[in-house]
Amino acid sequence: MARALPTEVLKMILGGLSVDELRRVRAVNTTFCAIATPAAFRSVGATNTKESAQSLENVLSTKGIARYVQEVVYRDEGADGKDGMELNPWMPDRVTKFDIDHGDAVQKHLAKAFSLLAELPSLTALRLIFHPKFEQNLDSCDSFPYREGNSNDHLLLQLAVLGAIVGASDAIGSRLRSLSMLNFIPMHTTLYTTDAFHALFIHLTHLYVSTVSDQVRFSQDQRSWFQFWRHTIRENVLPYLKSVTSLKLYNDQRWYTNQVDFSNLTFPHLKYLALGYLYFNEDVDEEDVFVKRHAKLEWVDKKTGPDEVNWIRRSHVDEADTSALEVPPSTLMRWAGRPAPS
Repeated sequence: MARALPTEVLKMILGGLSVDELRRVRAVNTTFCAIATPAAFRSVGATNTKESAQSLENVLSTKGIARYVQEVVYRDEGADGKDGMELNPWMPDRVTKFDIDHGDAVQKHLAKAFSLLAELPSLTALRLIFHPKFEQNLDSCDSFPYREGNSNDHLLLQLAVLGAIVGASDAIGSRLRSLSMLNFIPMHTTLYTTDAFHALFIHLTHLYVSTVSDQVRFSQDQRSWFQFWRHTIRENVLPYLKSVTSLKLYNDQRWYTNQVDFSNLTFPHLKYLALGYLYFNEDVDEEDVFVKRHAKLEWVDKKTGPDEVNWIRRSHVDEADTSALEVPPSTLMRWAGRPAPS
């Protein structure tokens, strides 16, 4: 009967199914398999278990499936909430620290899976949601990234995944349009200074980076955090965003504010900018200069204090839009496309 129905009708029938249902439907016959496969594997992902990492590796190794993959997602089991920035309260203790017997295997299979990104001709998006909590051993601060006897397995996994992605950048850099790296441990390495790393950002239209650092021992090791924002992000990410329209940068250290130097940076297509606990240089009115330099900029969302309130300078809001100053913290502030008043 399926063969008697037009392909368009079958697509409409299958269009309302979930991803899991589509993947089961593929087993019905070759017709259903051919119709369901593109939608069933448009987005694929893995978490930090050996079985899940192996499954992703197997999927990306299958040519008949790999050619349809448009998005690859990694999400740590411990990540909860919309953006994965909260610790999942229902997860067992094992997600806060890898099992010694399986940690290396997880890293190995994830690294292999992400090295296969080069074989995905339709890939346009990567979403990486790492573990939302990080605790480091102060005795090993000078030995990064080779730290032993502490809870830095999440850091090593992050490096393994990023290393594999950077290794595939020659193939995917020109296709990649969206990159999210959430709960990113803010420590600089030479990997982030390479041309291969820079190539990941040149064609992006969307970039979202949020960090997770040691909230307890942070005051003992601020150097790596400052170096990440002022060297990794400022010198090795922002200058390469030639096509970005949406840029979101979120710093998790609410009590240690940081300025990001936007001077001499221009994003010709930027429409939306979000900064979390990061600041323009107010001494030189850098924000005003930045706004005037970006004619297409329409929205700015700034979270600038531990009270969770978004602030926007009144001079940046047209008189007709002053009600925007009284909206809830989650609401975006808008200039309605008009340049800031002089």
